Parts: sequence; structure tokens; C-alpha cells
Amino acid sequence: MLHWIKGCPDETTQGEYDGLTLYEQIDAGVPWTNTKKFLMVIPTLLTWISCHYADYKPLPILVNCGIFLILIIAKIPEMHRVRIFGIGSTVGIDEPVEVHRHERNNNSTTSGNKRRSSNKKAQ
Repeated sequence: MLHWIKGCPDETTQGEYDGLTLYEQIDAGVPWTNTKKFLMVIPTLLTWISCHYADYKPLPILVNCGIFLILIIAKIPEMHRVRIFGIGSTVGIDEPVEVHRHERNNNSTTSGNKRRSSNKKAQ
């Protein structure tokens, strides 16, 4: 839930946190704080306990460790504001800015025309 729910229930933030998940809002996004370290220890302990009670059989270990990796990778600082495959992205906030090829060609053409006209005036 911490990596899925976005926004802030407090109306006074004026939409500052609308694009951030609850985990990204913890401690104002500062990485490796005590709170975030504690939240990394919880899935670690749960994985260890579940593997222990499953008698370390291969299939439960594979499932538990796979889920553990997903949870831990989501919590590392390099994944701050990263939306893999667009999952959980917010329209208008998380969209990448695209420069269309047509716009770039028009800009280079106009600047080239300006250069040619200034060269003709100089002659």
C-alpha cells in the first residue's frame, strides 16, 4: 500500500504531494532515514520467518524471496519517483515530456533561413 497510494489526505498541501506515493512522502523524500530503514527491515524479517516455517523448501523460498526482492527494490533511493512500465503513474504528473521530430525540424529550418538571409545582406 505504501508504494501504491498517491497524494496526501491533508487539503492544505495544495496538491504538492499528488504525484508522490505515501512511501516517497516519508521524511520529505530524504533517503536512508531511520524510518525508511525500519520499513526495509520488516519485509526482511517476514521473509526470513516465512522461509523458516516453510522448512526451507525450494518453492516457498523462491516465492518469498521473489516478493522480498520486489519490496526491497521499490524502497531503494534510486527508485524514488520511478514508475516501472507506467504502473501507478498519474496522468499529467508522471508523463514524460516529448519533443516531436516535426517541431525540431521547423526550428532548425527557421534558424538556417535566418543565417542565409543575414549572409545575403552582408554581401
